[in-house]
Amino acid sequence: MATMGEFFLITGTGKTGTSWLAEALDHPKAGIVCWDEGKFPRPNRVRERLRRFRFLRQLWTRYRQGHQWLESVDNRFLGWNTWLDYAEYELEHGLGPRFDEYFGAIESRMKRYAAVGDSHSWDPHTIPQVTERISVSRVIHLVRNGIPNVHALATHNAELFERSPIIRRQIDRYREIFGGECANSWEYWCFWWSINSLVPDWLRANLHDIPIDVYRLEDLTAHISHLEGIIESLNPGGLGNVSGLLKIQGKNDNRDQTGDQSPSDIWERWTDEQRSAFRRICGNAMEHYGYQMP
Repeated sequence: MATMGEFFLITGTGKTGTSWLAEALDHPKAGIVCWDEGKFPRPNRVRERLRRFRFLRQLWTRYRQGHQWLESVDNRFLGWNTWLDYAEYELEHGLGPRFDEYFGAIESRMKRYAAVGDSHSWDPHTIPQVTERISVSRVIHLVRNGIPNVHALATHNAELFERSPIIRRQIDRYREIFGGECANSWEYWCFWWSINSLVPDWLRANLHDIPIDVYRLEDLTAHISHLEGIIESLNPGGLGNVSGLLKIQGKNDNRDQTGDQSPSDIWERWTDEQRSAFRRICGNAMEHYGYQMP
């Protein structure tokens, strides 16, 4: 019987850098491959790659007309189902038959590679269900400074939050697990980020023998040794076959709408009400991960 590779997951709040980390860990020649949101159908991954082009990314994130145009092209020509369809199915039916093809593809890759990863496909609360479908060897939880993270969530997803109940329902799952009240969309984003300080221990309590490793985005982008250490731990001896890691590491770690602004710059742009809510909801988590409040 052929030796099977290991399957690992990357998780974190949206706009944390999980797509960047998937790229940093995707090295087929080193025996490691990593998907970015692999549970969604192929058309959505095509769309994600289109968004890497600067012009299309600006249309997608800043202009409603451009967003609708790309979404229309995606739905009409690249596939029948959007990621919202899959997210709603998951909330209603769990990891049902719609994901059979996904798990089959993972198992096929595990026969060819030492380590197979998927980034930001599964919210932490669903990972125990994932382990019932396939063996998971490791979970990497990625954290980013809460100020640019919440700012990017609120800016990039503002329209989606209003027109679709999916994100609200996903975050409500964590309110059921950890408790907490959210009076408006800003408090929802703050709450979602704040649970970063609680999720790793929750996963350890529910996954038992599966290692849960926590990394800060800022550390990974500042010190190449952290990325090299992850790669070497996924496939010992594979690091010698990795190329281009410094180039990937040097990519801008400011996700989406934050540009090159520092946390202090972003903080000054917020209203008094936004700053007050962030302090109240996220203060403990900021301290937990060693992030300073302005």
